[in-house]
Amino acid sequence: MIGPPGAQSDRDGASSRRPDRTAPRSMRGPAGIERGSAFTMDAAMLAGNRRTGVEPNRELERDQGGIVKGRGSDQKARRRNGAAASIAPPRRRASTAMPGHPAMYFRRVRLRLALAAAALLASGCPPKPSEGPPPPPPRDVDDIIATVNAQRIAADEPLYAPYITVSLSLRDDKGRRHDLDLRGSMVVRRPRSLWMRLDHALEEGQVELGSNEAEYWLSIRRDYATMWWGRHEHVGKPEVEPLPIDPARIADTLGLRMLPARGALGPFRRCFERYDELTYGRNDPIDGFFADRVYAVDRYPPFLIRRIDFLDRAGQAEMVVWLDDYCETDGHGLFPRKLRLHWPKRDSSMTLGIDRLRAGAKVNPRVFVRPRTPPEGIRRIVQVDAACEAAASPGASGE
Repeated sequence: MIGPPGAQSDRDGASSRRPDRTAPRSMRGPAGIERGSAFTMDAAMLAGNRRTGVEPNRELERDQGGIVKGRGSDQKARRRNGAAASIAPPRRRASTAMPGHPAMYFRRVRLRLALAAAALLASGCPPKPSEGPPPPPPRDVDDIIATVNAQRIAADEPLYAPYITVSLSLRDDKGRRHDLDLRGSMVVRRPRSLWMRLDHALEEGQVELGSNEAEYWLSIRRDYATMWWGRHEHVGKPEVEPLPIDPARIADTLGLRMLPARGALGPFRRCFERYDELTYGRNDPIDGFFADRVYAVDRYPPFLIRRIDFLDRAGQAEMVVWLDDYCETDGHGLFPRKLRLHWPKRDSSMTLGIDRLRAGAKVNPRVFVRPRTPPEGIRRIVQVDAACEAAASPGASGE
């Protein structure tokens, strides 16, 4: 049998385990145990632990070959080797670990945690966490408008965004869903001029939308092959056909238009904990006054617009825009780099990401002119507010 030097086979009986008294003292371990014996390690530990007053850990012990054995195998070995089993003292149920053993460290940690918990209970309930500073006092409406307008884009020259990303999720009139991930560029100019061209990874010119002082338009090639257009003076009227995307109001969300001063049409303020709501209205000869849009402005510096609600005449949201990640525009004001647009009635949404806006770029002014001929891939052109112009014409009124 392979084992440490000096160890003999189990067939030799218990006498083979007795220490050799004739061996030199230099070859003997503690308590006269011969060095190299299978029990040298256990006897040394036992002798050392008797001096320190610590019992050995008997969870795992070694046999003659140095193999770790559990409790059951250890007891069997001791029954077989009666003389050898008498060397170790009887095992106690509650054994303690040697100094420096990891078990001693964890016991000290558990003891300290128990003492800390007892001290906490004795001192009463812990204090409530701080809820942050109280909100600032409400500001005057004129002060809110002045602060917002000071941050709006004040440049009269066109601003160019060379790289934008757009994710569209549109639902058509038949209830079918159309999802598009597009990239492109954009040009804006105060107060409502906008041009955006978006390309698909497999095909260019998938979506184009624009706006100028009088008109707005939208063309989608994939799944629609249609160009829609209308006039700004009819925006919000019930006769106007809905568009998959509303280019007339997208220009207002980019910080190009200043907030009107306080007057008969508003704004009317509602104060909340985190923001102020400014509601502007419109006057209609038939329907009278109704709320047109709502701006949610931060009550904390730097007092930015975080949400815009565009409402219909019944007060229902037609378009909701969330604005985030404002950035400086070459010293011309702030603009939101991330916009999330949602059209609840049409169950459509759009996510717009803008890398940056640059001033001084050479832009062809014709990008702000509505195309008079259908772009490539467009099979039909629809004027969304044709019913409004027909109702306002003399022929329709009977004159």
